[in-house]
Amino acid sequence: MKMFIAIALLLVAPLANARLVTRDLIARDDGLLTLDSSTGLEWLDVSLTKGLSVSDILAGQGGWLGAGFRYADFGDMSTLFMDGAGMRPLNDDAEFGSKSFLEFMSGRGDAGLRMAAMLGPTDVYLDTGRLITGGYVAPIPCGGWTSNVCDPTSGTYTSTYTYYVRLNASSESSSVQIADGPVPLSRTDWGNYLVRETPHAVPEPSTSTLMALGLAAIAIATRRRLPFQRQQV
Repeated sequence: MKMFIAIALLLVAPLANARLVTRDLIARDDGLLTLDSSTGLEWLDVSLTKGLSVSDILAGQGGWLGAGFRYADFGDMSTLFMDGAGMRPLNDDAEFGSKSFLEFMSGRGDAGLRMAAMLGPTDVYLDTGRLITGGYVAPIPCGGWTSNVCDPTSGTYTSTYTYYVRLNASSESSSVQIADGPVPLSRTDWGNYLVRETPHAVPEPSTSTLMALGLAAIAIATRRRLPFQRQQV
């Protein structure tokens, strides 16, 4: 299983576009975060929360809400699938970020497979080469029953239902499946799609800055060699 996931992860780089970037969360090269640069959201590896219900997350298990994460909603998921796997809804009339919008999403299998590997598969089927990344989400709109999921600082959470979203991917095809109806917050079949705003980071140097540094290094190296060269004359 680990070998299969490792091979899939090797294919992550050439996704539909360069908007998704793997980041580290705890240790170097752990790759437990996926940054969508178009939205500035960091997605927590879904497999980290597999087996935890929404109730567990809200009760503080894992400390994810305290670390700045919140539940992704249908709009977040729609943007992620379009950015990461180039998926589009087959129904052009579907409203963006709606349940039907996600349900009709489809795309290239290879891109979906790489994306499922990047987000952290919750189920791996070696016999068919299929990955599933499944997790609970907060439906649109992000209010009402989801108020305490989307904003942990809000009032008392009273609802008892949620939804799950599954990305089914193989080398042949990729598609999205959503629960037919609300499911109890106590269910533990899948992981949880958790996101947070990108923490401030040191800006990467521009191309011109890198070129200037390179030229300076060459000049220093040349000067150091000159005395030695003169001694040989």
